[in-house]
Amino acid sequence: MMLNYRKLASSAMKEAMIVREKLNLQLESPISIYDAAEKLGVEVILCKVGSFEGMYEKNTKTILLSSERPEGRKVFTCGHELGHWRYDHGNRLDLKEYLEKKQVSEEEYLADIFSSYLLMPPWGIEKAFRDRAWKIEAPSPVQVFTVASQFAVSYESLTTHMHFNMKCIANSQYKILNSVSPKAIRKSIHPSGTSQSLIVTDAFWASKTIDATVGAVIIVPEGIQIEGECLSLVGNDDKKWVHGVTPGIGRIIGSSWSAFVRVSRPSYHGRARFRHLEETEE
Repeated sequence: MMLNYRKLASSAMKEAMIVREKLNLQLESPISIYDAAEKLGVEVILCKVGSFEGMYEKNTKTILLSSERPEGRKVFTCGHELGHWRYDHGNRLDLKEYLEKKQVSEEEYLADIFSSYLLMPPWGIEKAFRDRAWKIEAPSPVQVFTVASQFAVSYESLTTHMHFNMKCIANSQYKILNSVSPKAIRKSIHPSGTSQSLIVTDAFWASKTIDATVGAVIIVPEGIQIEGECLSLVGNDDKKWVHGVTPGIGRIIGSSWSAFVRVSRPSYHGRARFRHLEETEE
């Protein structure tokens, strides 16, 4: 049976906007997906399992995520599983092979588009490019990576959303952006970005909270200060950046903005709400 993709996408966008309204989020604001799930009464648990992407269990309203995945991918998968919750799809198990399928079921397509609009509202993406005076129809890879950092999603998630859902970049531009690997982009921004999590902030950063892992590199504007033992400010007079050094909550303070930083262990296993706390023996 052929799916009516336009109708399904319209439904998913509407439901995502309803959920954002329930969360008292402005249409252009980035979202912390784990905080959102908690506010909606859905438990999120991270597991050291490499065989699946995510799972939603209806009776307990619980989402399981593989902690072995990259941060942006975990965020999108969490939004995907929240899509199953919103549509009352019942128990779902999404294996990693799902991402490679060319054809998906109606329920999986709805969950994917729901996640895209929940995490990357078009008005917010457009504003992020407009604030920086960047052309959204012809962005550079570094520009897309910067906006993806602000919305806590992967580079690939944002390019796909901009092309297929927002339709603001043509197919030729989409191919150009996808011809550059995120690893190469990270390396062009920071020399250690090839092997570590890299988050780019700037003077136009609008997120209230930055979720990072131990070892993450956070690019920051000039003149910032940090608070908290979980963060370290390093670099030279020309350029400084922040490292996540230990689990905990810190803060980055700039001249015109500030953001809390929650640092968690890589491959953390446990309830998402406790991911930034020190682990105990129990």
